[in-house]
Amino acid sequence: MPDSTQRAGSTDGVSGVPGDDDPEGAGEAGVGTGDASVSVLRPAEVVWAKLGDFGGIDNWMPGVDSCVVEGDVRKLSVFGMDITERLLARDEAGMTLEYAITESPLNAESHLGRVTVRDEGAACHIVWHVEVAPPSLTQLLVDTYQQALNALKTNLEGETSPGGSDRG
Repeated sequence: MPDSTQRAGSTDGVSGVPGDDDPEGAGEAGVGTGDASVSVLRPAEVVWAKLGDFGGIDNWMPGVDSCVVEGDVRKLSVFGMDITERLLARDEAGMTLEYAITESPLNAESHLGRVTVRDEGAACHIVWHVEVAPPSLTQLLVDTYQQALNALKTNLEGETSPGGSDRG
C-alpha cells in the first residue's frame, strides 16, 4: 500500500512543502494550517471518483473556469486568475490526494493541500487540509475550500433520483 504521508520536496524552483521544518505548523516557519470539511450522503467511492480526478476540478469547484493537466501539473483559470498546482501524491486505497500551489497571484511562499475522503458506509466525510505560508492566507484558503466542498456536496447529493434508487 502506498505511503500517503510521503511528500515531495522542492523541485523546479517550487517552494518546499510547509511544515517540513515545523511539524506543529505554527513556529518560526510561519505556516498556517486549517481544515474545511463536510459529510456527504453518497458512498465514498462516488465522492472519490470526483475528488480523486486531479484534472476534473473544473467540473465541480465553483469559480474554476478551466483546468488543463500536463503530467503532474494542472493549470487552472479561476475567476480570471491563473493558478498552477503540482500533484504530490495520490493514494487510491486511502482516498487521499496531495498537491501544492506553485504559482498564483496569492504569492504564497509555500502551500500544501490534502483532500481525504473517509468511508462512512452509505455516506462519507471529506477533509480538505491546508498548510500555507504566510499564515495570513490560511483563512482565505479554508473559506474557499469550504465553499467548494459545500458545492460538491450539493452537486453529489442532487445526483440521486427522487426515490434514491440510484444509490445502489
